[in-house]
Amino acid sequence: MGAVSAFFAAADAGARLWEPPHGLWTAARPPAIYRVRALWRALIVCAAVAAAAVALPLVFGLGLALLYPFVLIAQLVAPATGADMLARYRDWIAVLFSPAILSSLIPRIATAALLTGALVTAGTWLFGAWRRTTRRRTRGAALWDGLGLPLEAGPAG
Repeated sequence: MGAVSAFFAAADAGARLWEPPHGLWTAARPPAIYRVRALWRALIVCAAVAAAAVALPLVFGLGLALLYPFVLIAQLVAPATGADMLARYRDWIAVLFSPAILSSLIPRIATAALLTGALVTAGTWLFGAWRRTTRRRTRGAALWDGLGLPLEAGPAG
């Protein structure tokens, strides 16, 4: 009886699903039912910063590689301007692949981002262990206290 009642209710409300003021399909974006917890958002940001720091020299190197044909054409068309552009191009490559940036700054930024994520996780775990009132021993409790579930249910809409 439940499926039949649901079918009739859906058929009866079918026209209202499309009406502009409160229609289900007319909203600009669907309502958010689950939110990502703050710890997981922080970990995602830390991982994204670390990945961006590692990928940034590759992106700049690819950009410079795509720029090289234009520098070469400029050198063939106007040798004086092309020579100046080639000198600036070499300077950018020297800066990009210098030991001060490539082997020192990039790993420090990536390590700092990952260390921040680890410290946030450890702080959340310590706060969860301090706040926990139950003395019951469970398997995997430290992992659940440290990370928790990635999604939390909130009010829809």
